Amino acid sequence: MRHSITAIGRYMGSYEDLAYENVFETGNDFVRSIATDKIDSYSTLALQYTYAHEWANENLGTNRSTRCVRCITPVPLCRQLEL
Repeated sequence: MRHSITAIGRYMGSYEDLAYENVFETGNDFVRSIATDKIDSYSTLALQYTYAHEWANENLGTNRSTRCVRCITPVPLCRQLEL
């Protein structure tokens, strides 16, 4: 049996949203209220847990199970979908 945990940190610098005009023109009132033409910088943190089991009978190979929490830091939903 092996267990491992991986942490993945990401930093995104600020940038201009090139789709802003289209989103503003085609979006509903809620989308317009949260849309901005500039996205501020932000950081995210993802965690991944892996469990591997090697069977006594080598013919059975190894079973590996991985679970991931994609974003555990608060980031507005519209930006989480882009990551």
